Amino acid sequence: MPIIEIHALPSDRGLDVPTALAEVTGAVAAHLGEEPRGTWAIWRPVEPGAYAEGADAPSTQPRGTHPAIVDLFAGHRDDAPELLRAVGRAVAEAFGLDDGNVVVRLTEAEPGRVYWGD
Repeated sequence: MPIIEIHALPSDRGLDVPTALAEVTGAVAAHLGEEPRGTWAIWRPVEPGAYAEGADAPSTQPRGTHPAIVDLFAGHRDDAPELLRAVGRAVAEAFGLDDGNVVVRLTEAEPGRVYWGD
């Protein structure tokens, strides 16, 4: 049940966000050997001009700078580095970013710290 939150500037390349999110969830689920339905992705657009690298604050998402910042919430895995790479590659490909222009931060779901219903 990984949850993938993608923070990026709006695209100027005609990005179809629902399709991109489906590509991300499909690629990550395939990496995990799971059904895509159990992998969730959310795009959190960053307001134009609200993301700076030094003094450069563009209004749209560059391919090679201003990496998309991805928060990954998932259960503990021994293969966490491989999962981080899989998520980063999936986001870069689906969102039209240069290879490596994604930062993925992992928060592990700890037992007793996630409510999933009664």
